[in-house]
Amino acid sequence: MTQPEPETGRRVDRLDGNAAGGPLSEIFGVDLTDAIIECRHCARSCPLAEVVVELDPDGLVMRCRGCEHQLLSYVWAGAVRRVRFPGLAGLEISED
Repeated sequence: MTQPEPETGRRVDRLDGNAAGGPLSEIFGVDLTDAIIECRHCARSCPLAEVVVELDPDGLVMRCRGCEHQLLSYVWAGAVRRVRFPGLAGLEISED
C-alpha cells in the first residue's frame, strides 16, 4: 500500500518486514527477517518479517505492528549509511 508521507507529501510504500531484509543485510551481514525484535513501547516481540516497513528511495522505517511506534530507521545517502534504533528494546539473532 502506498500513502503520502505527512511531512513531504512524497509517496511511501507500506510493506511487511521482509522488505527490510535486503537493506539491513548490507549493514549486519546476515538475513534478519527471522530475527526476533522487541518493541520498547509495548513490549511486543515478533520476527522482524512481521513488522510494518515504510520504504522510499532514501531509506526505510520499521514500525511495530502492535503500537505503530518507530523501531528502527535506516537511511542511505550516497556513501553514508545511518541506522537508528529509537524504539527497539531488543534484537535476537539465531545462528540456526
